[in-house]
Amino acid sequence: MSIRRSRPSFVRVNSRTVLAVQGLLRRANTARPGPLRAVRLDTLIATGGSDGNSQPGSAKKGIDKGEPVHRRLSLTDDYAIVRLYWHGVTIQLKFGRVPGDSGQAILATPVTVFVGPNNSGKSRILQELERFCRNGQKDASALILSDIQFSGLPSAEAVRSIEKLRQPPNPGEAVNPDHVFVGSRYGRYQVGLNDLTRFVQNPVENVPLFCQWYLRHYTLMLDGRNRINLINQQPGGDLQRPPESSFQALFRDDAKRHEVRRIVSEAFGRYFVLDPTLLGSLRIRLSDTSPRDDMEERGIHADAVRFHSAAQLIDELSDGVKAFTGIV
Repeated sequence: MSIRRSRPSFVRVNSRTVLAVQGLLRRANTARPGPLRAVRLDTLIATGGSDGNSQPGSAKKGIDKGEPVHRRLSLTDDYAIVRLYWHGVTIQLKFGRVPGDSGQAILATPVTVFVGPNNSGKSRILQELERFCRNGQKDASALILSDIQFSGLPSAEAVRSIEKLRQPPNPGEAVNPDHVFVGSRYGRYQVGLNDLTRFVQNPVENVPLFCQWYLRHYTLMLDGRNRINLINQQPGGDLQRPPESSFQALFRDDAKRHEVRRIVSEAFGRYFVLDPTLLGSLRIRLSDTSPRDDMEERGIHADAVRFHSAAQLIDELSDGVKAFTGIV
């Protein structure tokens, strides 16, 4: 499994899929050493109700109701997972472990898991984290998240990370001096290169522009609906231009595609392949046999057409298979 550097991934899962996700977490920690942090939302006490109004003196479980309880992690709990590829991120919550606490500060690790029963705020905190990472603005309507602090990237790493977002100008498109185009499926902008580099190296200088120009492109929300949508058919794109979607990037990168195939094969005993035979589009299929070589998967010649015809479109498979493949 390979995800671009610096991307926060927000994943919402329940007990039916947590075993598969735990396998992914083990690989994540192996790929980049670091602890997995679990935060129980039902052990944190909020002074605000679901409408956000302060109610001093009333202990609440999570952000909703009841007394806080302490339990071990178990498969009866639901899990909300934040996977970070960024050093020095602190998540500041609006509440803490005792009434009147100024708020819990969580130094995020490569994998941070929010745990709790229904209505403890797991989906809510993922939504608030995603919103902040996309616009860098504090949200007065937020019930759980108070703030996020980011440390910067070293100079050489900042340059490499920005380079991955750069896009060439379209025909006839004017480029201002010392400006570049950066973009993804979340938008495309012309920005000052010196300013962008400075903000990536020192986000605190301008958090909103750091998030809007840079971090939004590296932020991925994987709730149930989005996980399944990620496996939908995508445009093939122009192979002479930088990839603009996950399928386009995978189609060009044999090593990454082989790794996805390995993970899916271990989970389901079938082989992930990208089918280009619907000209102009890329589709996911699961095959009973692995392609003989990359050309059998990536080609449109007769052997490739026969190979993909024998494989099953992922649209015909269960939501569980779609969701797992979307996470990968």
